[in-house]
Amino acid sequence: MEVARARVHALVHKLKASCMLLNHISQKKELFSMHDVVRDVAILIASTEQNVFSATNEQVEGYREWSDESAIKLYTSIVLHDIRTNLLPEVVESPQLKLLFICADQESSSLTIPNKFFERMMQVRVINLTNINLMSLPSSLGLLSNLRTLSLDNCKLLDITVVRDLKKLEILCLRGSNIKMLPIEVSELARLRLLGLRDCRELEVIPANVLSNLSHLEELYIGYNSFGKWEVEMEGVKNASLHELKHLTSLELHIKDVNTLPRGLFFPKLQRYKIHIGGYYYAGVWRRELKICPDSKIRLKDGLIVQLQGIEDLGLSKLPEQDVDYFVNELAKVGPSQLKHLHIWNHPPNPAESKRREESTDVMQSHEIILKVNVNALFVEKVTLPKLENLELDSINVERIWQSHVAVMSCVSNNTFVRLQRIEIKNCRVLEELIVVENQEERKNSIVIFPQLQYLKMDDLEKLRNFCTGDVDILEFPSLKELIINRCPEFLMRYKRTTNVLTEK
Repeated sequence: MEVARARVHALVHKLKASCMLLNHISQKKELFSMHDVVRDVAILIASTEQNVFSATNEQVEGYREWSDESAIKLYTSIVLHDIRTNLLPEVVESPQLKLLFICADQESSSLTIPNKFFERMMQVRVINLTNINLMSLPSSLGLLSNLRTLSLDNCKLLDITVVRDLKKLEILCLRGSNIKMLPIEVSELARLRLLGLRDCRELEVIPANVLSNLSHLEELYIGYNSFGKWEVEMEGVKNASLHELKHLTSLELHIKDVNTLPRGLFFPKLQRYKIHIGGYYYAGVWRRELKICPDSKIRLKDGLIVQLQGIEDLGLSKLPEQDVDYFVNELAKVGPSQLKHLHIWNHPPNPAESKRREESTDVMQSHEIILKVNVNALFVEKVTLPKLENLELDSINVERIWQSHVAVMSCVSNNTFVRLQRIEIKNCRVLEELIVVENQEERKNSIVIFPQLQYLKMDDLEKLRNFCTGDVDILEFPSLKELIINRCPEFLMRYKRTTNVLTEK
């Protein structure tokens, strides 16, 4: 799967470089756009030179070639968009067909797939059906002995047991379907490498051992609004357990109930992952991502963070002081970190919660304990973050942990945080300084600590006095584009304006 993914990324990069594809308006790397003119030319070339049939609902309604067997037999791909009416023939005789894509109009479609529809397209390798009322999959689907990919996006499904006959199937995607149980017959797909179950809101049962029996399964995508009833034990249970996922190389998972997380769970083969633990799920660009969210009550001493080697995006929220301490110590053991994005939150309660706390001393005491988090130790000499690009700290009480200096970063050198592009620190009301320079040689000369920093925001830091302590002549930010200092009454910062655009707010 990784080889195929690399080929796709290389092709997309090449097409973007030649302006055949454009960056998506959202700027998300996994999405792209295509200009209308380029699209029309591409469709024309594909239809005339590659025997691809592509049409919308209006074009299909006026198209007579569904009854022209000689034309249909030549198609290598059929692509139908926004189909609203039931125009599909009982059987499509297309012996050279390799790809079939049918997307029904989501709001007004009455499209169904005839039971014998697939009988005479025996060479098809990829089928994508979207927004179609299938209920029970057509029996003729089971005849497709060469099918490699079956994607049933946002389809109404009740019975998909026919997939057991697709012995060469490698990719099965049921995204947004209304299945309540993944049939045990799926375990017979010996070649299955990718299983997609995102947004299956009604999925309540994945039978035990189905996932572990898929010996070639590499990638599993569940995410948010999907199955979450994982079992803790491995034997005598109804549902699957997280222990069955140990052989995966790619995993997207939202664990809502931390009690289903087995102690000492280990994912030795994971290369790509997006794992969120707790009550919330944060959408974002796919990367090696771990988010431990509010109220998860997870114990980091189980070693989950260290076992997920190469974490690029780490988020910790409302964790007990001892768990953050443990994370810091373990991070120091593994050597230079791959972290690119580090987020530590401890959001203060909203006004409604504050009012309730006034009436409950116990709640206030509990909240104060939650806020005691050791942040300064993230940056002691043993911890190196050479790839860190984004640092976000919110509502962190560091005074409790660091007795001699109330600061975020210490032991800064010329080689530390060289890739950091964005810093946002807010609501840290005991913070007095950001950086403590302890190397005597560094105090003699000007320092460029953050050569790539473009964005710096400091908000509601009522005790912040200095950005950097020590005998520093000049602190340079050669790439800084935006500086936001808000509600920092004690702060004094001197800077020399350069040719860079600097925005003050």
